[in-house]
Amino acid sequence: RIEKIEAMPSLPVYADKVIYEMNDADGTLLDALAQTGTDSGQFVGTDSNITANGLGSLVFTGNGTNDAFRTHLLDVAYTSGLHRLEFAFDDWNLDASEDSSLLKYGLTDATGANTVQFGIDVNTNNATVRFRAAANNGGDAGQDFYDHAGYVASTGVVLRIDVNLDAGTYGASWRYDDATSFTDVVVAGSLGPLASAAQLRLL
Repeated sequence: RIEKIEAMPSLPVYADKVIYEMNDADGTLLDALAQTGTDSGQFVGTDSNITANGLGSLVFTGNGTNDAFRTHLLDVAYTSGLHRLEFAFDDWNLDASEDSSLLKYGLTDATGANTVQFGIDVNTNNATVRFRAAANNGGDAGQDFYDHAGYVASTGVVLRIDVNLDAGTYGASWRYDDATSFTDVVVAGSLGPLASAAQLRLL
């Protein structure tokens, strides 16, 4: 006999609240980038070393000024639900001479003190590219490093963060931009004290 039949849980449906295509004129600064999502905000910050290149990309050059305002303030501070961020790096060509050079992005709460972030850097100790994910800079919730010795520098990557505010967990994964499947770096990592999503940030 059949006592119970249960449907498989459906996959979450994500709405595009924030979309930056980076299809802006050469030299466009963060605070002038076009944003076409349903959220009304846009990045602020005027680091002259972070600009659109007129070819559909945002280009980071040099050390920059560590501008504290590379932030997109969301219309709503979300305290529940599933949230996904994806950032596509179409070119990553750093080598051993740029040890510890890092690009990362993430979500913060309204105070900006609590974060979840994901990035890519150069690690000369292990002669690898390193994917680095953390909640609160590797503090209470720990930090995960993923070394990838076979990384192809001229190939772009897509970095993904999945945040589950109901469960207090996050996942981080990546893929080459010409691939379709993601490789997990973190699965169900703790968000620690991060309990809301109020800002997108380039870190």
